[in-house]
Amino acid sequence: MIKLIATDVDGTLVKDGTMTINPEYMTVIRKLTEMGITFVVCSGRQYDSERKLFEPLKDLVYFVSDGGTVIRKNDKILKVHTLPDETWKSMHRMVKEKMPECDCFIATPECCYAENENGRMFRWLRDSYGYDMRKVDDLSSLEGKQVLKFSVYHPERCEELCAPYFTPAWKDKVTLAAARHMARKV
Repeated sequence: MIKLIATDVDGTLVKDGTMTINPEYMTVIRKLTEMGITFVVCSGRQYDSERKLFEPLKDLVYFVSDGGTVIRKNDKILKVHTLPDETWKSMHRMVKEKMPECDCFIATPECCYAENENGRMFRWLRDSYGYDMRKVDDLSSLEGKQVLKFSVYHPERCEELCAPYFTPAWKDKVTLAAARHMARKV
């Protein structure tokens, strides 16, 4: 007997970088939950984006968001994994000093913060994925935030630019992940 179904979002239930889901999925998921099967939406997406996609079912499913750093049910956080302030602020400092051509942002359970609201990354996440992106003058000035992840972005050469500094400094301290592609429409 099946008790739980967990699924990814992008490239599985929706086209990567979109906010459109086939309504038939909602019917199937509702039927599964009515049968007593727990349904879990798992994604690297921000919770706000997942919640918008699954609005008709948001109270019936579990959400694992931001790459597994937050688990929610009925808008209640059940588990959260955060980065220590010293860690993400040191990462931010490194990007500003050694990789100034890169953008970066932090994700919190409530929203994402970035310094460059006109940047491609900010617009892409806000407009294509439905993220709640907020502009701040200086990420490192934020205090008391539960930071889930720190992301570095460059439209063509992110891994190349991270390789000499960022990757060696952090690969043994945190889990590093690289997104391989980005939608070209912004």
